[in-house]
Amino acid sequence: MAKKGKKQKNSRSTFLSFPRLPSLKVRVNTDQKRKASSSKKPKGIKPSIEPAFSSTYDDKDDFDSCMADDSSSESSSITKTQIYGLDHEQDELLPIVTDSKGRLKISNPSKRSIEYIEESFQNIHTSNCDQFTQSFDLSKITTSSFIIINIGCDHCVHVRLEVSPDDYWFQEDIPTAIIPPRTFKILTPTRFLRYARLAYRSQDLDKNTIINIFYQAQSS
Repeated sequence: MAKKGKKQKNSRSTFLSFPRLPSLKVRVNTDQKRKASSSKKPKGIKPSIEPAFSSTYDDKDDFDSCMADDSSSESSSITKTQIYGLDHEQDELLPIVTDSKGRLKISNPSKRSIEYIEESFQNIHTSNCDQFTQSFDLSKITTSSFIIINIGCDHCVHVRLEVSPDDYWFQEDIPTAIIPPRTFKILTPTRFLRYARLAYRSQDLDKNTIINIFYQAQSS
């Protein structure tokens, strides 16, 4: 080994100081020196010590993009599971609904679908005595109305709305309505009891008429 500061001829090895690590000396073979001098790189031999990612990737941008691809591949490998819930009203399985951020959506259980109910009785002939419709159970009804149409041309009809707690004892709920020919009236219960019905008769003796009755209600 030559002493420091002296230059030997015909030496097979050359010692260079690494600029980043002054205390480190690197031995480079003369064959490598010839290859380095013949390349397009600037003259001189530089040690091939670079960051870890440069040994596989051309630059740091390639490394970052590859890491992003790795993370996306990991996310794409996540198993997705569809969760279902049982709709007891329709007796079927329905998928659980989530928002755009994956959070569970909960509907208001108090909001229920509204059911519409209608019954009609056509061409009813009145008489001098009270006649009655069937009774209607209002226990699960939120809104209900009775529509009475006098389709006769000459005589009036008396109609009375009655309510009952047990479908046996009935009492008048609102005053008797007088419906002239070719007109109609709407009667709605003002007090809640479980059952309701209509009573009707001709206003004048032996002066009968014809009526149509509609019962319309909503339940939730």
